[in-house]
Amino acid sequence: MKYLSLAFAAVFNAAAADTAVLLSSQQEASTLSQHVAFTKDIYKGLPLGDSLMVFGDGGVLTTFDVPQNPKYDHPKARMKLRRKELKPVNDFEEKANGNTTNQGALDVPATLGEIGQYQGNITDIVILGSPFYTNPHHGKLDMTGGLLPSDSYLLASPAANPFGTKGLEAQLKGKRVHWLLPKTIDNSLLGHALQRFWHIYIRRQGGELVTFSHSRDIVLKRLLDNAMPIKANYELDKSGKLEMQRVREVEADISLFNEPLSEATPTITDFYQPVTLGIEWRDKGVDLDLYAKPACGELLFYGQTDSQQGRHEKDIRGGHGEQQARYEIITFHKSVDIRTLVVIVNFYYADRPKPTSGSLRVQLAGRTYAVPFRLKASKGNQGKDVNRLLKGGSNTIYSERFSITDIVGAAGIAI
Repeated sequence: MKYLSLAFAAVFNAAAADTAVLLSSQQEASTLSQHVAFTKDIYKGLPLGDSLMVFGDGGVLTTFDVPQNPKYDHPKARMKLRRKELKPVNDFEEKANGNTTNQGALDVPATLGEIGQYQGNITDIVILGSPFYTNPHHGKLDMTGGLLPSDSYLLASPAANPFGTKGLEAQLKGKRVHWLLPKTIDNSLLGHALQRFWHIYIRRQGGELVTFSHSRDIVLKRLLDNAMPIKANYELDKSGKLEMQRVREVEADISLFNEPLSEATPTITDFYQPVTLGIEWRDKGVDLDLYAKPACGELLFYGQTDSQQGRHEKDIRGGHGEQQARYEIITFHKSVDIRTLVVIVNFYYADRPKPTSGSLRVQLAGRTYAVPFRLKASKGNQGKDVNRLLKGGSNTIYSERFSITDIVGAAGIAI
């Protein structure tokens, strides 16, 4: 998609604004039309003397105010007075590109950053766009597939990634953000995770996330009523790991983790086939990692999530607190030689000293097998011994290496 540069050089001479609205042309025509109408509703409801600045794809479209005159208490009088200033908004409505895959795409970090630096008078920011970040210049941070950056991205410097907030503690000070989502997020766990991510991102810069909803009525009411911010005190993961995490709820249909375990079967003779691997653990504040590498193929883990043969995914599925289930999954959708497949479980990080345990599963030829594991270390080592284990080194208190035989052999299968 195309991102327009922020034309703030031309904005320095523009009138200061109290409220900003961010629009995206990456919409179906009907959706963009609704967002333009909603922008006008915001203007109609502003108090006398307030002003509105409208952004389109990151650039400023127009700025207009409500005169300090009682006759402009009437919405029609306001709209008639600012017909000229509203024209750029009406013209922007024609830019809808019919996007149905990434509706409402906006470079929110860049736009909020520019508002924070150059528009000190703005107090309320209304985002009419997608909470799933996408930018062709930062392809690894694409959130459109339901992936979210780990907290370490937020804790980093803005020079390191678009979500970095280190050193920007006052950039959004005094600013209140209202987010109108393009549509309902059906996965409630993902919706909560998105709200958490943006809440932390905004809060770490001194701002407040006030509204995060797909309801226009709720967003408008909370904006005009000067509602209290969303109350939340999220615990940050300070492991330092930079990874994209997939968040989704347990699906009702068959998955690796709700399949019944298989009994012993005849000897496997087809050594080349697709394989799915997964680890499950339930210790709060513990981060484990799954690595897998066939002899003729690329290593898959959190640092390399895709290859020609497969994909690595991280899941947090259902449950809360101490019993929240955590998973990592590697799926080789193309056939690999299961005799040469090396699988490693690593204890990456713990926020308090404690050994950890879990279950390692493998699914192949329509059957599912599992073995337990227990890592004796009281805290993680950030994967420092993994390379040695990949080359054939012995297990350590932090990491354990498995072959497919180690896993399915527990069910009495010979390979």
